[in-house]
Amino acid sequence: MVWRSQPDDFWILLNDGSFFYYHSTTVTEFSDNPIDDTPPSGLFSPVSGFGRVWGNTNMIQDRIGWGLAPEQGYDAQMQHNQAIINGTITQVIYMSLPDGSTIELPLNDKEGWRRI
Repeated sequence: MVWRSQPDDFWILLNDGSFFYYHSTTVTEFSDNPIDDTPPSGLFSPVSGFGRVWGNTNMIQDRIGWGLAPEQGYDAQMQHNQAIINGTITQVIYMSLPDGSTIELPLNDKEGWRRI
């Protein structure tokens, strides 16, 4: 899960390449994380906006499970661009992740995101 402060949105990136997007206006309508179960040993319950998305969206809970680490802040590098994917001009976001890798997130391509 990635939160971007400008323009205040949330990206949930799944291992299969699919992703979900939530703008903060949607997230603020969710209640605080309603899941008060204790996470299994070594795992973490999402908090703040992540907790709102995770705790109020069963499909997200089921697909990503408990957090593997506590939330961490970082300064992401982002670039909006166009790319030709499968012969089609596609709007793409390139985003750096905390581990130093970069992902390509095609906004109108059904193949999903990938590390590049």
